[in-house]
Amino acid sequence: MGPFGSAIKVETFVSDGVPIISGQHLHGVRLRDTTYKFITPEHAAKLSNANVRRGDVIFTHRGTIGQVAVIPADSEFERYVVSQSQLYLRCDLERAVPEFIAYYFRSREGQHKLLANSSPVGVPSIARPSSYLRTIEVPLPTLDEQRAIAGVLGALDDKMEQNRETAQALEQLALTVFRAWFVDFEPVRAKAAGASSFPSMPQQVFDLLPIGFVDSDIGPLPEGWQSGSLGDVIDIHDFRRVPLSRRERQLRKGAFRYYGATGIVDYIDDFLFDGRFVLVGEDGTVINDRDGPVVQYVWGQFWVNNHAHVLSGASGISTEYLRLLLDSINIRPFVTGAVQPKLNQRNLRSVPILTPPQQTVTAFEEIISPQFTLLRQTYDESRLLESMRDLLLPALISGKVRVEEIDG
Repeated sequence: MGPFGSAIKVETFVSDGVPIISGQHLHGVRLRDTTYKFITPEHAAKLSNANVRRGDVIFTHRGTIGQVAVIPADSEFERYVVSQSQLYLRCDLERAVPEFIAYYFRSREGQHKLLANSSPVGVPSIARPSSYLRTIEVPLPTLDEQRAIAGVLGALDDKMEQNRETAQALEQLALTVFRAWFVDFEPVRAKAAGASSFPSMPQQVFDLLPIGFVDSDIGPLPEGWQSGSLGDVIDIHDFRRVPLSRRERQLRKGAFRYYGATGIVDYIDDFLFDGRFVLVGEDGTVINDRDGPVVQYVWGQFWVNNHAHVLSGASGISTEYLRLLLDSINIRPFVTGAVQPKLNQRNLRSVPILTPPQQTVTAFEEIISPQFTLLRQTYDESRLLESMRDLLLPALISGKVRVEEIDG
């Protein structure tokens, strides 16, 4: 298991060294190398029982329990330290393939066994996690079949990861262009400096740009551009929301996404919304680490509880433009509540924004529209692959479907 909390404190963090694995790195069946906190190699050596390496299977036993991921052979670091909320399993490689073990514990059967000794009171946790994990019986096909099963499921996960990276790149590209046009005013500044064009902007739009700025209540704006309020450009659909208790959701399991303030909470048997919308956190988690609102761009058929505002673009702007606009807003001054942060409708509507000329907005939306279309297609493909993986996983683990049948 990971060390006691007192063994790793904020003051022990360094800029480089041995990375600390926490729950944020266990999304999916493989450890995701992202941003880490580090401790010195000397400090890590003192925590030898918490040192892990490539091929180890990591579990979360406290907090977001049920997380399982393997440290892949091509991971960035040779050594890691697990945090106090994690424990690890090191396979006997003559009997078990680490990726197969990780997939087993991601299956419905494996999750049921893993969480059977958990307590939902207070912070969710697995009682006596290290000793309990040793008692769990795991099916072990031959090593060749374990590798084949892990290979089939891994190929699906690889494609989903590739899709995730593609979608993130598309969204980041749209955000970069938005900031250049409507936050930093780079085309206007370029024209004022004598440029005759701007790379991402159609020439006819560039020709209409002013070359000076005027003061406004939200700071300097290009001449002729106006300021307004977020309420001027949004439609709010909160009246259509219907919260469901956990018990109600248990009785209504299905294929439709059930959203909360920060993401998908569950899947149920019906939907309330059908189309493209932006969800903005209303209470609880409402501010991100950049002081912006917590935003989700969603589409298709889904349900929303009462912890997220449901918005769409209005008055000449698209929902996609709205999603990018919200990313540039500092929402902190509009959030109330010291104990339970809340962003109510009135404050949300009052947020000051820039309202550029319609022809500039239209030109921008013609650029980003195909990017968001591809983004949606990419995520939809990943949802299909995820469903395929989740159907295959128990059948492969149980032996009801053999890898040879899939290959054939």
